[in-house]
Amino acid sequence: MLPQPGTEIDLGRWALERQDVDAYLSATQDSSTIYASLSIVPPLALVANILKEILERLSLPPGTLHATQEVKCLKGVPIGAEVRATARFARPLQRGEWQFIPANFTLWGADTELTLTGRTTVIVSVKDQAIA
Repeated sequence: MLPQPGTEIDLGRWALERQDVDAYLSATQDSSTIYASLSIVPPLALVANILKEILERLSLPPGTLHATQEVKCLKGVPIGAEVRATARFARPLQRGEWQFIPANFTLWGADTELTLTGRTTVIVSVKDQAIA
C-alpha cells in the first residue's frame, strides 16, 4: 500500500555485523580493504538495508522497480553499531501507467548523530496499487 505524500515511517533499528558486511562486499564484488581496515560499514550497504526496509513496510506489488538513488554520507558507521532510520514520502509523479514514488531517508547512529541521508525512487504500475 502506498503512503500519502508527507507520511514518515520508522524503518527501525538494526546493526550490520561483520558477516553482513562480508556478504554485502561479496555480493557486490567489492574487493576494497578500506572497510575492514577502518572497521566501518560500507555506506551503500546501509542504503541497501534502508531500501529493503522501505519495500517490506510498503508491501509493494510484484514488478515494482528501484529507479534512482542519491546518498550523502556524513559519518562512517562502525561495524556492529546500532543505527535507526526513517523515510518520508514525497508526492508521486505519474507517467502513463507508471507512478514514481520518491522517499527521502535519514539514518542516525546510536548516539543520535546524523550519519547518512538520501533519496530513493521506486516505480509502481498504476494498475497494481492502492493509496493508504
